[in-house]
Amino acid sequence: MKLSRLINQIDEYVISKRITEDTEINHLSEDSRDTLIGQNTLFFAIEGSKVDATKFIPDVINKGCKTFITTKEVSTPESTNLIVVKNIRRVEAIISKTFFDKPDEKLKVIGVTGTKGKTTISYMVFNALRGIGMLGGLIGTIEYKVNNSSIPAENTTPGPLHLYTLLSDIINNEGKFVSMEVSSHGLETDRVYGIKFDVGIFTNLSREHLDFHQTMENYFNAKMKLFHNIKELNPDGTVVINIDTEWGEKAYNTAKSLGLNIITCSVKGEADIKAKNITISINGNEFIVNYKGKEYEFKTKMVGLHNVYN
Repeated sequence: MKLSRLINQIDEYVISKRITEDTEINHLSEDSRDTLIGQNTLFFAIEGSKVDATKFIPDVINKGCKTFITTKEVSTPESTNLIVVKNIRRVEAIISKTFFDKPDEKLKVIGVTGTKGKTTISYMVFNALRGIGMLGGLIGTIEYKVNNSSIPAENTTPGPLHLYTLLSDIINNEGKFVSMEVSSHGLETDRVYGIKFDVGIFTNLSREHLDFHQTMENYFNAKMKLFHNIKELNPDGTVVINIDTEWGEKAYNTAKSLGLNIITCSVKGEADIKAKNITISINGNEFIVNYKGKEYEFKTKMVGLHNVYN
C-alpha cells in the first residue's frame, strides 16, 4: 500500500513532514528489534514513559527502513520520509486500520469495561460463541486467542498496531467475532481509537487505578469513552449495564443521553435482565434469569454473587 494512501487521513495531526518518495509500505512496526523491518516498513518511533523509540531510529535505518512517524523532530538522512505528528497513538490507530483494511468492521466486536469482571465476562462471551460453532478471538489480561491458538497477553488492551494485527489475524482465520477487555488505560490512551464496537458492557466501578486517573470521576469518564465510541462509530450498537451501583446508574444515564440501545442488568430491582431466586453454595450458583418475559434457569460451578452478575 502506498504511503500516500496510508497518511491521507492524518492531516489534522501532522506538525511537519518530509516525503521524498511515495514508498510502497508492506509492513508496520514500532519495535526496533523487529526482524521484519526493511525498506518497505513504516516505523512508529513512539516516545513512551519508559522508552523513547526515537533513540533507535539509527538502528532501524541500518535495517533499511526509510519511513518514520515521530512526535518530535529528529535527525534522519534526507533520503528518508519523516512525518512529525501530535497524538501518535491515534495516528498509529488510523494508519493501522487502513493498512489492515478495517478488520474491526468485518467482525462483531464485544468490548467489556469496568473495574472487576472484565476477564471473566470476556471468556464467557468467547466460550459461549465458540460453543455454538462460531470462530473468533479473545483479547484480554491473560492471553490473546485466535480460535484455539493463544499467546500470552502483554497488556489488557494492546496498542493500536498490535490490536489491529490481532483483528486481522482473526479475520484471516475465518473468525466472525472478538470478545475483548477494554481497560480505562486503553481508552484514555487511544489504544482502541477507531474500533467499531457492536456491544459495550459496563460491569462496575471501584477504587482502582487512581494513580493514573487521580479521581473516581476521571476514572468513570475514561470508561465512558467506550460508550462515546459506540455513539460515534456505530449508533446502532448496544450497551449492557449493571445498574445495581451508583456508577452503574451514572453509566445508564450517560448511555441514555447518547441515545444508545441499552440492556440493563440487576439482581436488586427492575431491569431488562433480572436475576432472582439466587442460591450460592460452595458447589456453585443457581438462579433464575428473567428476560423479555421468559425465565431461564442457570446452574454454574462459578461461586459467588459476583459471578451471578458476570
